[in-house]
Amino acid sequence: MTMEERLTVCNMSIEGGARFGYVNPDATTIDYLRGRPYAPAGRAPSTARRRGGSRVATEPGASVRRRGAPRRRGHRARGDLGHQPGMSVGVSQRIPAPEAQPEAERPTFREALAHMGFEAGQPIKGAKIDVAFVGSCTNGRLSDLRIAAEVAKKGKVARACAR
Repeated sequence: MTMEERLTVCNMSIEGGARFGYVNPDATTIDYLRGRPYAPAGRAPSTARRRGGSRVATEPGASVRRRGAPRRRGHRARGDLGHQPGMSVGVSQRIPAPEAQPEAERPTFREALAHMGFEAGQPIKGAKIDVAFVGSCTNGRLSDLRIAAEVAKKGKVARACAR
């Protein structure tokens, strides 16, 4: 895994309820740290890897349920409806009615629809985008933001939005 992927796994471990997330240090870790401010210098990184890595490594013969990359089948683009991560709908779907939400979430859902100028039953596909925010939290990777920046540099904006 890249360092970004390792950091994501560790951050998501916490969000999933773990007390900590950990990936055993290896050459990728040492290469990432080398030359950074506050990182051990000289032979210290290699020594730290030998000492720390062997102490916390998985025991020989430990079972692993599954290896390999996660499946990504069925992942589709989504449109954001408002205030909370769960308030989104597939681009090919229609906006659900507030009454379809759990009772406690209905007022916030109604507020989000009003704020965004959406109505229940409206398709997301084709909705006008006045402002776009690119960002993330747990799985926010600099590499993803760089890709978004390259797209933004193209400067393609609908004529009605261009200033």
